[in-house]
Amino acid sequence: MCESEEGSEEDVIRASTSTVTASASSATVSVLVGLSSRHLENAEIFKDQASEIEAIYHDHDHRLIPNDVKKRHTAFTMNALVSSASFVESWFKEFLFKISEDVERAEKGNKLHYPNLDSNTREQILTADNLDKRLRKASSPIKYNVILDIAELDEFDRNSTPLEQLILLNWMRNKLVHYEPKWQEGGIEDDLENVYGFEESLQGRFELNPLAASGDPFFPTQCLSASCADWAIRHVKGFNRNFSGRMGIEYNL
Repeated sequence: MCESEEGSEEDVIRASTSTVTASASSATVSVLVGLSSRHLENAEIFKDQASEIEAIYHDHDHRLIPNDVKKRHTAFTMNALVSSASFVESWFKEFLFKISEDVERAEKGNKLHYPNLDSNTREQILTADNLDKRLRKASSPIKYNVILDIAELDEFDRNSTPLEQLILLNWMRNKLVHYEPKWQEGGIEDDLENVYGFEESLQGRFELNPLAASGDPFFPTQCLSASCADWAIRHVKGFNRNFSGRMGIEYNL
């Protein structure tokens, strides 16, 4: 994840100089809390919980699996996907915040969040024309390409790993959060209806939900598996590693 002043990148505690020097009793403390790593930790926990359920019930007749077990499994897999996608957005916002704060830190001679990031690149990003407008128009994964373009670095190919995987994950996240029910036929993976626009693109990328009936629709039932959650986590980590490498900043996930 990101570098930090203290041990954890999430809780950077900074004392206010004016109040600390006045008296110990009136000292105030500012806390910078980043949620990106917590989103990723949540995704890992949810994925592990779903894996434990699948290990127990993977060879059971789906009709004999208790409903409360199926509900817990759905909760874990669904939230693993949402948390993985949330990591992508949260980390990006932390990245922008920290490169902005590094300008002031550099002027004061303080330790930087990203000491290896070229100062000219940092300036290019922060002073780019229409940056806010470009970011507002872009989906979470594409925002990273906006930064790479401004920094005059190689952008990710939308039709190749790792960006392609994040676009698919973002679609799944959006369809889950803003779900619209549609009539669709159930069936095996080889006979998918592309009702939500991404089902065919997800074929073969992960194992299906072993607790689901074979006649259940691919989305949002058969695709919600621990394997799908693992696919999401692996690819958000890989994408972050790749982006960090292109920017020349430390990767620490």
